Amino acid sequence: MRTRRRKCFRIGAALLSMGYLCCMLYLLFLRRRHTGKALRIRNYAAAHGYWKSIRDNTNLVPLRTIRRFYRAWRISLAENGFDLWDYALVNNAGNILIFVPLGIMLPYFWKAQRNPIVFLLTAAFFICCVEVGQVTMLLGCCDVDDLILNLTGALIGFILYHIC
Repeated sequence: MRTRRRKCFRIGAALLSMGYLCCMLYLLFLRRRHTGKALRIRNYAAAHGYWKSIRDNTNLVPLRTIRRFYRAWRISLAENGFDLWDYALVNNAGNILIFVPLGIMLPYFWKAQRNPIVFLLTAAFFICCVEVGQVTMLLGCCDVDDLILNLTGALIGFILYHIC
């Protein structure tokens, strides 16, 4: 009876994980195809060239985007009372929260991922693939700040897995 319950739990976890991966695919790639930002990037690439578009939509300076959000928030609040803080908070919190389930799934399904170093390398590789995929498909930017925030979310999930 106990093994049957465990098997049902693993099947349920596998189905939830597949649903999570489908949602990730949609949110990170498919939904972005027709957004204004993706259309602007594709138009920019058509006008200035593919590689220039990739270069201009790649940020490899840590914390540049987060600082830019903070500066824009201070200026917008002082000048016209518009509060960008909500947008910045949602963007940063979303980048963290979207990868928490990955931090739980990897060590649950693969014992090798229970080693923190192996987990960090795998999660960083996966997140880098997402970032590079978005910029090469002209769907968004490749930002090291996203890598930092996504990896933070995956680490939170990893810690939660080990606590539970």
